[in-house]
Formats: sequence, structure tokens, C-alpha cells
Amino acid sequence: MLETLKTLLDSGELREQDGVWHTQFDAATQDYHELPLPVSVKSAVLSRLGQLSEGTQQLLASAALLGDAFELPELEGSTPLSEWAQLDALEQALEAGFLRADPATSQAAPRYQFSHHLVQRALTSNLSAERRRWLHRQLAATLARLEARPARLAVHLEGAGQREQATRMRLRAAQEAADVYAHLETLEHLDAALRLELDAPTAFEVQLQRAGVYSMLDDKPAWEAALEAARACAQQPGDLLRLQLRFCELEFHLGRYPAVLERVNALWEQSDLTPEQRGWAGLWAGNAHSRTAQLTEAVDWYRRALDGVPEHELILRGRLLNAWAYALYVLGELDDGKEKVQQAITAFRKSGFQTGLAMAFNTAGSLEHASNNYDSSIGFYTDSYEIFKTVGNYTQIRLTIINLCAVYIDKKDIENAMNKLNEGLEIESNPPDHYSSLLIYNKLSELYEMKHQWEKALSYLDLSIEIADEHNMAEWSTEGRIYRLKLLRDNLNPMSRTDAEMIHRFRHEIHCKIDNLDSKLRDKMLSTFHSVYLLADDSDHFLQNKDTSAK
Repeated sequence: MLETLKTLLDSGELREQDGVWHTQFDAATQDYHELPLPVSVKSAVLSRLGQLSEGTQQLLASAALLGDAFELPELEGSTPLSEWAQLDALEQALEAGFLRADPATSQAAPRYQFSHHLVQRALTSNLSAERRRWLHRQLAATLARLEARPARLAVHLEGAGQREQATRMRLRAAQEAADVYAHLETLEHLDAALRLELDAPTAFEVQLQRAGVYSMLDDKPAWEAALEAARACAQQPGDLLRLQLRFCELEFHLGRYPAVLERVNALWEQSDLTPEQRGWAGLWAGNAHSRTAQLTEAVDWYRRALDGVPEHELILRGRLLNAWAYALYVLGELDDGKEKVQQAITAFRKSGFQTGLAMAFNTAGSLEHASNNYDSSIGFYTDSYEIFKTVGNYTQIRLTIINLCAVYIDKKDIENAMNKLNEGLEIESNPPDHYSSLLIYNKLSELYEMKHQWEKALSYLDLSIEIADEHNMAEWSTEGRIYRLKLLRDNLNPMSRTDAEMIHRFRHEIHCKIDNLDSKLRDKMLSTFHSVYLLADDSDHFLQNKDTSAK
């Protein structure tokens, strides 16, 4: 360790800044194995290795390229040793302390590890480029015969310079990782594949896969960068159409709803759009209308898109049915919404699409919540949350947590509601997701009202209204103002003339907002305005009385 630190200091790679020591490897490492091996350390290790037999040195040099652990059959063909001589070499390496048995393996199929990573690094750094390529080629052939995992095989194919075969293994490894929702490992393999100088069509597909992973991780800048990289590789007929649909999804999650509609309207006019592509376009158009409280238009898009989607496209049909069900929930048409969401659940179960199933459970939870079936709602939301945790979809995890919080608020369970909100706040988003942020601020406002902390309640409510206005989310913008007016009325006691004028102004502003809503949503919001919050004419009566007394 001291020799390593001395080498880093002498080379300038270890530097101090503001009382903290840094190296160039900080951002990209977990264990600093990239740190340069000091010459003195390497020499000491090689000197000890030189005391071993030639056969043992050959076995260790080959094993050093196999990674953290290896089985003896994996070395076949990479040394000139017979099976008996390999056993002799293994025993000597174990006795000398360079190797040790992996305690996690059985005696029937033992695996071995290097006793220290410095031994492994000294061995690999002492190999010539030609010998290293030869060893990788031999190891790759043996591992392929032993049907090793693609991720392990890819490393040796790359080391052997066999790019085409390495690419196939990297893409298979990426798919294996994606199948178990190992998102970071998936990206690692896709990035490794890109370093192999892929042809343009393959690079296009890899960049789309990378964009899909970043969408799950809710890393919007990286998501957008991957789509732009795909655009640069687009050569095949239809590539740009596929890319446009992917940009619709990204722009929806960025809150660029007019841009989504502009793209979809342009796509809809193209005659070469497949029924499936037309269905996805309709989904994103409907979603954009739904977020901006244009519910009639949203439902129309979902209906038109669904009519053209083939019956076997279960995932797309499920997405459209679920989105339609959510729009019906917002409109208060709960029975129709429940029918649609059950159809979506059936489609997702048949397809095996877990993310879609969790989305449908989330919608079903909202419909049950609106029906005051709190226990059933919590059950759906909890099932949704567990699936989203498994698949690692961070955007949907946050939204499900917020929905659970809303049920706990209605049950007057402040402790569980606050715990859920704190859990949602801890989940990072890059950049912050405007929709989930709006919902979190809205629920924080409700919680602080329940705690009678009015200033905090108003502060968080204003943040949610600001987001709604910025992204033209008319329903939330209007409802937030109604709720704000209620908070002010409940806490302006006694009411001054200035307060009454402010309330009167807010009421006028809300009426203007309601007038611009979708017709069905307008009726729902008027009912909320006049009935739920009982906004009668207190401020008007106050002003009239003051004016009369002034006369």
C-alpha cells in the first residue's frame, strides 16, 4: 500500500484538494484496481513467482486472465501441460500461497482464486501483447466448448481480437442482464459492444437499447443522448420513424407536450406507418392530451389507436387500455375505467410484461381509491410497487409511492403518509421529474394542512401550481388554485379588506381556468369549486358590507 501511494504521489496521479485526496480513477471505480502497479511491488511479486516451476508459472499466467475465480478444466489448451502436470502445478501454487480454494464452491467442482489481486496484476502485466492474444484465443475456445456465460466469453473474444464473435457475446450478455432487470450491467455490455466498432444498423439497435435502459433509470439526459446517437446511425428504411416514436416518449416524460403532439400529427399523415407504430403514436398523443386535461381528445386518440392495433400486440393494447382507463378515472367515469383496466391487466398477464402489469395495478388502485375502497386500493398499489421495485423503474416507483401516500392521507394516517413521501423524495431523478415533483409537493401541502402548519402547506402548494403552469397541466393548475383558495379562506380570520379582495381575485382567476377546461372535466371542477370547498360569497358579502358601512 505504501509503495502504491508513493508511486501515485511521485507521478502526480494522487492529489489533494480542499483537504480530500483524489485520483483520476475516482468517478469510474469501485475498488481502485486501475491504480498503477508500482515497479517495486511488481518486481517483488515476479521474484517470488520465479521460484516456482515453469509449469506452475504457465498455469498462473493463463489463470490470471480468467478473472477473479476459475476451474481447472477452463485452462485446457492454454498451457502445454498434461492433466497430471496441471495438477502438480496447481498444488504447488496453492502450497506457495499464490492461490486458494474458493470457499463458496463444492469439492465436486472446486474453483480457485488468487490470494491477492497484486499477484494477478503482476502476471498479466508481464505478458507480451502477442502472448496475451494467444492465451485469450485459447481460453475463449475452451470456454465456448464448456458453454460459459456470454459475459465471460466476450472478454476473451475481445482480448483475442475476434470482434464479430465478441459483439455477438456482448449483445447476448446484455440481453441476459436485461432479462433480470440488471440495468447497469446491461449498459456495461452495450457500451462494450459499441467500443467494438459496430456497423451502423447494429449500432442503431444498440443505442435504442441504451435509451430504453436509461428510460427505466429515469436518466433523461443520457436517454436523450442515446437517441441522438441512434439518429447518427440511422440508415435503414423505417429507422427515423422508429426514432420519432422514441422521441415522443422522451418528450412526454420531459413535459414537452406540444412537441409530442407536433411529432405525432406529422407521423399520423405518413402512409408507411405500420399499425403497431400508429398505435404507439396514438398512445403518446393521448397521453399528452391527458396530462394537459384535454380528456375528450385523449380518449378519442386511445380509441382510434386501439381500433387499428392487431389482437396479438398484447403489450401495446394493454398500454392503450390502461391509459384510457386512467383518463376515465380523471373524468370520474369509474365503472367504465374499471372495465378498461381489467382488460389491460388481462393483456399484460398474457404477454408476461411485468412493467405494464404494474402500471395497470397502479391505475386500478386509483380507481378503487376514487371509489373509497381504501384497502383494495392499497392492495393494488402495493402489488404495483413491488413489481416496479423488481424491474427497477424509478419513475413509476415514485408515482406509486405518491398514490399510496394519497390513500393514507384520506385515512388520516399522517405517519404512514409522511413515510411514503420521504421514501419518494429519496429516489433520485435526473433531472427532477416534473410530474412526480408536482404530486409530491401537492401531498406535502395536504399533510402540512393536516398538521395545521398553514405556511408550509401554502408554500408546497405554490410549488406544485408553478410546475403545473410551466407544463400547461390545466387540471392540476386549476385544482391547485381551488385548494389554495380553500386554505386561505380557512385561515383568514378575521378577514381584512385586503384578504377579501385577494380571495375575490383568486375566484375570478379560477373561473377563467375552469372555462378553458375540457367540457367533462369542467363540470367536475365546477362541482369541486362550488360543493366540495363550499366557496360561497363570504368575500363578496364582506366587501358589500364594508362598502355599505362606508356610505
